[in-house]
Amino acid sequence: MPDSTVLSTKALYNRSVAERGKKDKIRRIGKVRRFVFHPKEKRLIGVVVKRPDVALMFHRSDLFVAIDSLTWEDDQLIVSDGPASSGSAAIERLGVDWNKCVMWVGMQLVCEDGTSLGHVGSVEFDAGTGKVRNLIIDEGATAHALLGVTTVPASLILGFRWGVGDKLRDLDDDIDQEEAQAESEEWQRGAILLSDEALELQPEGGLAEAAAKGSVVAVQKTKEAASTIKETASVVKEKATQAAEEFRPKAEAKVEEFRPKAEAVAEEYRPKVEQATSAAKQKDEEVSSAVKPVVSSVAKKTGEVVNKGAFALGKQIGKSSGMFSGFMDEYRKALRDEDDDKQ
Repeated sequence: MPDSTVLSTKALYNRSVAERGKKDKIRRIGKVRRFVFHPKEKRLIGVVVKRPDVALMFHRSDLFVAIDSLTWEDDQLIVSDGPASSGSAAIERLGVDWNKCVMWVGMQLVCEDGTSLGHVGSVEFDAGTGKVRNLIIDEGATAHALLGVTTVPASLILGFRWGVGDKLRDLDDDIDQEEAQAESEEWQRGAILLSDEALELQPEGGLAEAAAKGSVVAVQKTKEAASTIKETASVVKEKATQAAEEFRPKAEAKVEEFRPKAEAVAEEYRPKVEQATSAAKQKDEEVSSAVKPVVSSVAKKTGEVVNKGAFALGKQIGKSSGMFSGFMDEYRKALRDEDDDKQ
């Protein structure tokens, strides 16, 4: 693969690996399962290919293939024909101690101050040399969806360190107590060490960032719309003022042109209006003079009728009083006669 191509462990995982057989025929070997990194350098040296079992019964061991011996062809990885492209020969050619090589993916990430930043999710590297470019922090699918992905550049990766981070392996049950105490605790734990500057890195591409960007865009669009409306209103106002200034002389000229005609019409109809007003006033006075004696006579008659009614009512009340007095005299007389009979 060319050096300029940047690949990631995420893109290669579970990718089909094949080799050329006789007559240039492609023969499938297996699929990429693990990624092997240099013990001291920030460099991917190869992949571990899981080979299928023979007849689905006999287990076949995994195969190490050097990264510089892989090429892309028809969306799969092809192992080159070189004698030292895979297995122990490739490890010897690379000059590394297999027992000290590290599989970064899934390993804990720890800063110099001891702060954990998650685990290695994926590693980006140069396809030809295997040199690490960046690593992606795995903080869980939910965190990735909401907050986005945090990318750590190679400049902040200090490399693999023993004695920190998660426990890498348990001691075998058959190791006696003395051997367990003799084996250093540092060989039980390991992590990828990062510079403390990695603590300042922020995730990118999550829903929260998208929502924030959407909000900023909406605010910006609103400001732009408001600014456009303001500019348009200013232009319309300016055009209206200009048009008013242009038509004002014409309007004033028209007013002056029709003023004499309007005044002449007013002078022509003024005597008729004054005559009609005078006639109406005179008619009102005649009606008032004719009605006033009739109203006065009616009021006088009404007064006389009211007075007569009041006098008659008084007489009736007087008669009623006399009738009541006579009734009382008769009542008392009857009571005296009744008492005389009893005696």
